[in-house]
Amino acid sequence: MSLDINYNTTNPRNVDKILETAIEEIQNGAAGKVFTPDVTDAQRAGTVDATAAILASAAELVAAGGGTFVINGNLQCTSSIILPVNCNIEFTPGSSILPRPGGTFIADALFLVNCSDGITWDVPFPNIRGYARGIRVDNSANPSLVVGAMKTGVALYIENISTTHCHFNVKSTSTYLDLLRINGSMASEIQGSGYAIELANLGDGLSIRSSHVYISGGVSVPKNIRLQACMGGEIQGSIGGDIYLFQCRAIKMHGGHHETGTLTIDGSDVSVEDSMFWVGTAPKIVQVSNSGGERRTVNLKNVSSVVRRNVTSVAFTPYDLQVGTGYHTTIENCSRVWGTSSNGYNSEKLGIFVANSAGAALTEWNNYAYQYSRRGEITNNQQVGSVADVNCGNGTIGVFNSTTTATDCSWRAASGTYYYHAQIIYDGGRRLGTPSSSSEASFTVTNGVASCPKFVVGPAFTTRKQNCFIRLYRGTAAGSYDNYVDLPILAVREITDRGDYCMGFPWISRTAGVMLTIFDTTELRVNGANIYCKTATIPPTFGVWTVGDNCDNTVPVAGGFRGCVCITAPATFKTVSPITA
Repeated sequence: MSLDINYNTTNPRNVDKILETAIEEIQNGAAGKVFTPDVTDAQRAGTVDATAAILASAAELVAAGGGTFVINGNLQCTSSIILPVNCNIEFTPGSSILPRPGGTFIADALFLVNCSDGITWDVPFPNIRGYARGIRVDNSANPSLVVGAMKTGVALYIENISTTHCHFNVKSTSTYLDLLRINGSMASEIQGSGYAIELANLGDGLSIRSSHVYISGGVSVPKNIRLQACMGGEIQGSIGGDIYLFQCRAIKMHGGHHETGTLTIDGSDVSVEDSMFWVGTAPKIVQVSNSGGERRTVNLKNVSSVVRRNVTSVAFTPYDLQVGTGYHTTIENCSRVWGTSSNGYNSEKLGIFVANSAGAALTEWNNYAYQYSRRGEITNNQQVGSVADVNCGNGTIGVFNSTTTATDCSWRAASGTYYYHAQIIYDGGRRLGTPSSSSEASFTVTNGVASCPKFVVGPAFTTRKQNCFIRLYRGTAAGSYDNYVDLPILAVREITDRGDYCMGFPWISRTAGVMLTIFDTTELRVNGANIYCKTATIPPTFGVWTVGDNCDNTVPVAGGFRGCVCITAPATFKTVSPITA
């Protein structure tokens, strides 16, 4: 039914509305007309099929050349609703479409806008035309019915689209579009193996904001967004679910809080900023190379991987990022956060560990994760391209300022008494670091009880910097430690051991015994395979060194030497630069 809207011009309160409507009619022609299905009360209540009335109203809109299509009520529908390029779609609050079997859903879509065949556009290169607002599609009565909300061949502004038990919210055709915008997308109990939003061949100005997918019970990971061959756009404020970016350029993803799913970057140039990912059993950001030999760039900035210490059902991966071949990756201020499910409180920030394309440790990065996570670079041959210049500070340090227990997580290892000690490590292989002046600490713990060992460390870092690993040792006998963990420190005031994980990192077994002997180091520079350091022990006599490593003496004396250089691995040095008396 077509409704011509007229206003009483003698009422001043209507002037703004008159102007607004007039401008819309001038811009959109017949789009100033409103079309709403002429339904009975039973059809409006969703108890009787309303397909005929819906399609009749849509046909009127098409014949008029455009208009606003309004859904008022909860209407059963068995067929696609085909609308032209010049249209708006509006649902009144509380209204919905209830898909039912028995008809035909072209391309499995309820709404087809400027794409009556579901494949290409009816009017080419349409640019910005109308909006779709408040769409709600409820397929709860027929979860096996393959249907989604909308397929568009026009750059609509889509706002607040919500589906239940559907296969998708928005898909585009295979034809080129500029300026498609989606603001607010919710897919609850999404069905099938597809994504809630699937867009391909989009041009400039793509914007997706506040998109969420959800499947109750955690039985599977839902799929949120898939972009293919999209050139220039943003994903902002997404929540949960897999995101797949294929052959895209200049895509920025920011402000997201991903409780589930993985961001897969396939042959794409992507910037990920100011986002959170909950750590699960696999890296949260994965680069793959399924789409050819071109080079790609990925920039990560202010990205946090959150390990929820009060969640015991997940075997946490040690890696936050998996790099791929052909990628140039820059990383700035990225961290693994040891926090709680609320994520806003009690969080300690550590560096991120990286896996290579085969899923194994990228040791060149991980050996200095505490420094590279602040600012680092991984080249397209999966090598670290940045230089680590570590300001170690000097003097003694007591790593444990005090000890207590944490009650917001339960002890996950065997019951018993455990003994702890710590060192500061700058280079584990070369055994560069500094001992802790703290005494050994012990805790008696019980499996399943919310009382975990906790060490306060922040106030102890005065002359030393939090640019290091804290190597925490643990054992079941005093002075003898059969496990250790290296924690890449960024901003930490306390360390909590949950038994199975310490700050989200797994314990590493070792032969029971005392802590390793280490060299006290005040300065470290890492450039590729070689390092330069300053130490009071010249030359080093243990550790695994590389030919060409240089050590300078922090206490040079007349008649001695400035330093030494490694001439044979693992630890054969010759002194250099004699200091004359």
